[in-house]
Formats: sequence, structure tokens, C-alpha cells
Amino acid sequence: MSEHKTTDAARELSRLATLRPRAEWHEDHGPVLWHHLDQHGRICEAPIVARDDGELEDAEAWPDYFTHWSPLPYVNHLPEAAHASEA
Repeated sequence: MSEHKTTDAARELSRLATLRPRAEWHEDHGPVLWHHLDQHGRICEAPIVARDDGELEDAEAWPDYFTHWSPLPYVNHLPEAAHASEA
């Protein structure tokens, strides 16, 4: 892999792995992964996928403890094995 591609991959991994506080979310981000952190700042349960703009119909359905978010990864292809099973 070229140095340029390695740098791009590292940058993308860092972007996906960086948790952001709820205050930094904007509707332009669209659906994201919302995380619940424990008292030590570690993810402590599975994330939910949602927007923070009332997408959840019931206001009480939004758990206040999902305080940080990360972008959803962009998936643009299926592995070759998945294509073979569709044939």
C-alpha cells in the first residue's frame, strides 16, 4: 500500500474512532452512532443509530445517557464471498 493510501486510511480510522460530545452533533451529520460512556469514559453498551433531532418519535425514548457520537462508516461494496452467494 502506498504511503498516501496508508495516511488516508489512518485518517479515516481516526475520524470513525473519535467520540464527539452531543453538543457537536448537527443535522448535517445525519444518523450517527450514539454511545453511552461509563464514569471512566469507556463505551459500556452497544450504540444506537439515530439522529439527535427528534427522529425518535417518543421524546422519552431518547436515553439521556447517550452523550457521545461517532460517524457511521461508509460502506460501498460487499466482499467477493457475498457476491458469490447471491448468484
